[in-house]
Amino acid sequence: MKAMARDHSKRRTPRRQRHDLGAMTNEIAGHIPSMWMRSSSEDDFWRWFCGEVQSVARNSADIKERSRLHARLLAALSRAGLPQPPPTFQKRC
Repeated sequence: MKAMARDHSKRRTPRRQRHDLGAMTNEIAGHIPSMWMRSSSEDDFWRWFCGEVQSVARNSADIKERSRLHARLLAALSRAGLPQPPPTFQKRC
């Protein structure tokens, strides 16, 4: 599992897996402002952001963890001053 050019795939135990997924989520959240600035358009940003969200969801151990991490990423959007995903992207993120 790779996010923002960092490899989070070397997970050996469930505890390590949770830690790495949390680190991945924090890294994505921290990069949201730069993702916004580097995107060529709003649609480009939402495709990028939703792809990162999907990566977190795919690697979550269960629905409870997926929901918790998803909520952290959506909250990071608000902290960065960005809106929630538009309706055309909400199903993907």
